[in-house]
Amino acid sequence: MARHRILGRAGAGALLSIAASACAPPASFRPASSSMGATRQELGVGLAAIGPRPYVNESRSYVGQAWASRRISRALRVSGIAAADSSALAAGGALAWLPLRSPLLSAGFEAELGYAFGALSMPMAVSPSRWLTIYTAPRVGNFGDVLTPSVPLGASFELPGGFALRTEAKVSWADLSYYNRRLTLGLALAYQFDVTSR
Repeated sequence: MARHRILGRAGAGALLSIAASACAPPASFRPASSSMGATRQELGVGLAAIGPRPYVNESRSYVGQAWASRRISRALRVSGIAAADSSALAAGGALAWLPLRSPLLSAGFEAELGYAFGALSMPMAVSPSRWLTIYTAPRVGNFGDVLTPSVPLGASFELPGGFALRTEAKVSWADLSYYNRRLTLGLALAYQFDVTSR
């Protein structure tokens, strides 16, 4: 019996270690307006630089991110998400419900779930021109095994040929503690295709 308890505790510890080291996607890169206009699908890749916490002697870390999104109805979008750094890999999916859609404003809710990560967010996007979209997605998720709220702010620049260049900055507070504040900066390239009649 004692042996089973020891093995059980060791297994639980191993799972917690894996969860803590898993690499959750650090950036959004998927505005509420993406794949919700005249295109049904989007593919993208990006790189995020996660800054050190204040008062902590740690180095900046870098995470690569990729996604594929598809609009499955007027207001629903599904996405596959993957992220990797030098020591961990994570993959999962997201479902976004975006009932508010207009040429100027898009907004709704999104849930993400994957290997050792999960999050709820409120994606919102404003498009002041055809070539520019400003977006955010206030989010509550996890950073390792710690509850972490975050607020990103990004810009998406439409390029010829269905491409979009995106840049994003995000502030997060792991465990709701000011000394766990991190600034994440990201850059991504997306490709939108499968044109529809909206």
